[in-house]
Amino acid sequence: MARPIKHQLAKSPMILGKKVEEYKLPLEELSHIVGQAAAIRFFDENSRDDFEAVNEILQAKQIRNWMDDAGKISWKDYRIWAGTHTKQSFLFSVHDSRLEKKSQIKVVRGFVNIYSERGEKYRVKRMVKEGIIKESGNKHFLEISMAIRPFEDGSISGSGLMSSALRQSCLQVRSWLNYPKESELVIYGFIDPKNVASIRAIKAAGFIEKGKSLYDSTADDKSLVYILSWRKLKKIVNDKMETALRNKMKVIMEPQKTDSHCGPAVVKALLGFHKIEVNQDDVVNSGRVRTTIMKKGMRPTQIALAVKSLGQGLNFWYKQNATSRDLEKLIHIYKIPVAVNWQGLFFDSVKEEKVKNIIEDRGHYSIVIDINIQKDEIMIDDPFAEYFAIPRIFSYKWFRSRWWDKDEVIKRSTNERNVLKTKKLIFVITPKNVKFPQSLGMKGMSQLVELERVG
Repeated sequence: MARPIKHQLAKSPMILGKKVEEYKLPLEELSHIVGQAAAIRFFDENSRDDFEAVNEILQAKQIRNWMDDAGKISWKDYRIWAGTHTKQSFLFSVHDSRLEKKSQIKVVRGFVNIYSERGEKYRVKRMVKEGIIKESGNKHFLEISMAIRPFEDGSISGSGLMSSALRQSCLQVRSWLNYPKESELVIYGFIDPKNVASIRAIKAAGFIEKGKSLYDSTADDKSLVYILSWRKLKKIVNDKMETALRNKMKVIMEPQKTDSHCGPAVVKALLGFHKIEVNQDDVVNSGRVRTTIMKKGMRPTQIALAVKSLGQGLNFWYKQNATSRDLEKLIHIYKIPVAVNWQGLFFDSVKEEKVKNIIEDRGHYSIVIDINIQKDEIMIDDPFAEYFAIPRIFSYKWFRSRWWDKDEVIKRSTNERNVLKTKKLIFVITPKNVKFPQSLGMKGMSQLVELERVG
């Protein structure tokens, strides 16, 4: 059984003070950070497909030119290599996350190997003696190597893939080692000065050239020595993540004031999208929830009421039992943000939620700003203070299982209590002269009020 990937690898440390958005691709075992070309996983020691992929890489002429021990390996040796799960051995499979089809993403495009063996101890001693690295009893030294898989015509092209894989592999290793101090985890690589492609990849990954040294006693010429700069790696990851998200339809520019103000924050953002500036208190007062919001938040009808009051020249539309196709049309064709109410995730992972969650009511408003069904991705603009700065990406299938809510409605005249259940509810705000929401089966505020009456 392959070592499971850690899908919360970037939970700590944060990248320049911001949590890295990391999510699963359609193939659940893959790990990928937003803005990175590659996705990674551990090789499966029981997979014949993985075994054949590794052999194809190791037997490629281009790889054997630079990797002394490259060549065909046996099934037994492969299983030992891929199945060695220690703090000294990490073998990652590299995949291209930019491809559209699952069958394409599944193809192994290369490997990253991070390890420490007997030879590494002598290399470390030699580098200390030569002044390339400083000696310290607390440091954990690991060597890194890589190889890209040739295409069918024999050509090799990483196109940023390998540098991306190197970054994520280093972050994954640090998470597996329980986040030692960056100064205590030294990852280094030896590269032949003539191997231009590998030099380009390792520098782009965040490694810095520190000098030259003989790889071992049999080497005729010195190799370039590269040491990972954690600061450089984190800056590259952060910059690429922000670039990837920059063109997305970021809507929420201010976090919710309290845990109960997700509704006002979302309404403020939707109105702001239409150039109407209000604050969250304006939404609270217009929705007539000033005395109840801290305990009960805002119901959909109260949100609609606030939009009616504050949104001059705008209409409120909603739909129950919405579909992914509805989201795709509204976002990609009509170019408007879509609000949803769902069971929010107020932690970095579902696992953490199960351990720490003391919240009984997870009902939450957010805004969907992108969706890609082929990749099973949905991008959420979340007003929750800890997550509002950078959109969150989830599996759409997972999100769909939490796309519901319920509110208690009390009739003032009879004090009768009724539970309003919503399932896959969406709502949008459009100019009054716009009619396309009707073609999607969306309805106006009056019918939402009736829905609340029926319960």
